[in-house]
Amino acid sequence: LAQTVRLLRHACQRGLYAHNPDAAQAQALADDMRAIIAEYREVWLARNRPGGLPDSVARFEAALADYQRA
Repeated sequence: LAQTVRLLRHACQRGLYAHNPDAAQAQALADDMRAIIAEYREVWLARNRPGGLPDSVARFEAALADYQRA
């Protein structure tokens, strides 16, 4: 549940950023996404086999790359 809440909070912050982007918010989102990715990997490996992890994490990494380009 905590991971879901964190992802929803991030999605809301991303929506606000899309409406009014700035470099400081992009950095904050990037920092948050790094933490989300680390937590996601940990939860994934506790519940699943590692085989699908790279594909599953790819969307998060794409979002992180977007923030880093800002």
